[in-house]
Amino acid sequence: MFSPRFRFFLIILLLVSGSAAVFVYFAWAAAGILWATAALLLYGHFRHGTIIPALWALRKGDVEQAGEQLALIKRPEWLTHRYRAYYFFAMGLVGFYHKRFEDGANFLKEAIQQGLSGKNELAIAYLNLAHAAFLQKNYAEAQEFLEKTTQAGSDDLYLKQRVEELQQALLKSEK
Repeated sequence: MFSPRFRFFLIILLLVSGSAAVFVYFAWAAAGILWATAALLLYGHFRHGTIIPALWALRKGDVEQAGEQLALIKRPEWLTHRYRAYYFFAMGLVGFYHKRFEDGANFLKEAIQQGLSGKNELAIAYLNLAHAAFLQKNYAEAQEFLEKTTQAGSDDLYLKQRVEELQQALLKSEK
């Protein structure tokens, strides 16, 4: 995955190379290929953004890097539907990391509404929403989100352990 600056450098290089191919060698086919490649890179920039590097950074636990990658996306409404869902998912996780639970919860709800599709991602989103509801002492809502977490069908043992811990905390708090 290219950084946005390098991607724009490649786009400009391809456009200039295509123009040079036409003016110097009259090679319209080569110019067409170079211009089409530049157009694909430009399309990818606006429709896919830097979501993949942000998710890789989150997977590695580098939340600050993920936040930087997400900040490079200036127009999330231009992202494809699926990438927009993952944008909101990543923004929600970054919000939770910085203890901005209300913002994080709103982003995660938007991600689910946008059609977040992965089992693990849905389970993570619902678990974080359950945690936010628990912190706000909204135990009924926390229990609903915990049920949705288990219904997501994730096989991740770490997630299952976190669900059990939150269920135990809910039982203690209800007494």
